[in-house]
Amino acid sequence: MSSKTHKEYSIEKIINLKLTKNLFIVFVVLFLIASFFILDTRRRLEVSELDTYISQVTSQYKLSEKNISDATKLFESDYTNRAYAVDYILSNYNKPITIEELNRVKNLMYVDYIFLVDKNGYITHSTDQGYVGKNEFEIERCKPFWPLIKGTSQQTYAIQYNGKSILYDTPNVYISVKSNIPNVSVVQIAVPYSTYENFINPYKIENVIRHIPTIFEKAIFAVDATTGEILSITENNVQYIFFDEDDTDLEFLEKLKNNHSKYTNHMNNTQMHLQTVQMDNYIFGACVNTSYVYSQALKEIIILALMLLMIMLCTYLMIKNIIKHYIIKDIIIIDENLKKFMSGHTDVKFDLGFCKEVNNLSHMLNEWMSSYNLKSVKMTQLISKIDNKIASFECLPVIQRVFYSENLVNFLGISKEEMEKLSNNPLKFEEYIKTLTQNKNENDIIQIGQHFINIKYFNKGNEFYGVVFDKTNDITQIEELEEKLTKAKSDSFKDPLTNLANRRYIEEYITDILKLKEYGTMMIFDLDNFKLVNDNEGHQAGDRLLMEFADCLRISFSKEDLIARMGGDEFVVFIKEQLSNEAISIKCEKALKIIRNRLYAYGRNYNISASIGVSKSSSKVSTFEKLYKNTDVALYIAKGNGKNTYYINDKNIECKNGGNCKVCTKQCELYDKLKES
Repeated sequence: MSSKTHKEYSIEKIINLKLTKNLFIVFVVLFLIASFFILDTRRRLEVSELDTYISQVTSQYKLSEKNISDATKLFESDYTNRAYAVDYILSNYNKPITIEELNRVKNLMYVDYIFLVDKNGYITHSTDQGYVGKNEFEIERCKPFWPLIKGTSQQTYAIQYNGKSILYDTPNVYISVKSNIPNVSVVQIAVPYSTYENFINPYKIENVIRHIPTIFEKAIFAVDATTGEILSITENNVQYIFFDEDDTDLEFLEKLKNNHSKYTNHMNNTQMHLQTVQMDNYIFGACVNTSYVYSQALKEIIILALMLLMIMLCTYLMIKNIIKHYIIKDIIIIDENLKKFMSGHTDVKFDLGFCKEVNNLSHMLNEWMSSYNLKSVKMTQLISKIDNKIASFECLPVIQRVFYSENLVNFLGISKEEMEKLSNNPLKFEEYIKTLTQNKNENDIIQIGQHFINIKYFNKGNEFYGVVFDKTNDITQIEELEEKLTKAKSDSFKDPLTNLANRRYIEEYITDILKLKEYGTMMIFDLDNFKLVNDNEGHQAGDRLLMEFADCLRISFSKEDLIARMGGDEFVVFIKEQLSNEAISIKCEKALKIIRNRLYAYGRNYNISASIGVSKSSSKVSTFEKLYKNTDVALYIAKGNGKNTYYINDKNIECKNGGNCKVCTKQCELYDKLKES
């Protein structure tokens, strides 16, 4: 009884140790993979959110500029009308104009000052007597108004922002209008510059940024791109941004401009993710403290670890219970019965257990015990119960006999008569088996006719025994798998919707051609207004349009030309020939005509058309990336020229302004070259 308890405990202990070890390895692997995924995902999400912040700020900046412009126009209109109103009131005033009347009108118009200036530039009347007698022609600040005073200006009014007061040196906005008052050339009004600022302040990007809601660990800021001064920062977080505390504004600005990594930056004495963009005289930035990013990830990792531990614990307890009740118990019973059999008890019977595999083993042992005197039959029965793809043999030279399972004959590809002769000569059988193994390949596979086998044999004393594995199905399956892999590789180069080549294939194809110093012509086709079809008729209608468009390209170009779908509604045609501009124009016109005819209904309902960008490879344009970029610029220019047309980038323009150098000639390295061409 004690022996049984000891053996049961030993088996259970071994299984528990193996199970614990394997589950621990699984836990560690899953934990490490999931932790890395969580950390990377959290980091990418935060960086993506910074990109979103920057995108929002740039959009707000453009809107801010428009709103400021609109507010300025509204301000000018309002106060210009007030100036005209002052002139109207005073021109209809039938009495001599007094300071009291001027002040009454000033209060009525809500302005700070009113000045009446004659054609000689002298201020004849003012709400502040200190200005009377001053000559504006002698004051440099008044220079914008001189043409209006002299009457030489074609305009009827003039405005000066942030002008200095003659007497008090305070900033004001001055508005002058042509006057209808006798002996008065212009009427001027003045309002504090702060009044104008009140008009535009709500729209300034600094105020917009200041009121963007963010958590404490995140910040959005604006920096003067000239001075490095921080102009604005979101209010509900830290109110300072720096790389090194001792940096001047200009040093800070230089580091900000030279920053090229959005993932890790040492800022505010800690590590932060930073994203920046420059627009006009502003540098907009968004940053987040990495400790916040990883603290959030750490919380998720801890939750993950607890969940994995719970799952592993439940799995361990469940497997342990199953093994204990349904496997170990049966193994111990089989072990005891085998000992009885080895001690001479031939009437032992192996009872069926809970496990299917153990049941099979018990059944085989019962058969073996009832027929152990028939060795070959016994071997056949055992092998057939285990796997019909395995055969076994055993040579006993002492009795000049070879025992083998019946399926060995088929495996070796010999007749039963030949096998019978070999079975009576163990040495000859051993020599025959060893001769077969000399013909095995690097995978230990031997081919006999249409069969593939693997032989494992052993020598122990005078005995020679072994097993033969039928690998025919395995080899066949491998060949079928290789065929499937070949087909899958072919399918990986196709676009499933249009059955054209995909981006991966055309990149490899063109790259290989350019490496051979062969030139070609690339065309990028893009459907204009394609989004309207998806929005109005759904994506299935959009897919049908893409398939019809693919047919248009097949009709427009020859079979030798490579047609591919890059993704979305963008298609590429590559012609393995450096065409002339005239030949390209003919092909483009032909394609556009076919597209207009075939897609007429879409063009009528949704203004669908196609734009084409074209460029050619050359000794200077010798990589796929360069060729694609030049062609994409050509497409951009074609769209900018009104769509439904094509553009040939034969000058290798890389700027999407298309050589329109009216604005940025000083910055454009291509300007001189474009000018010469």
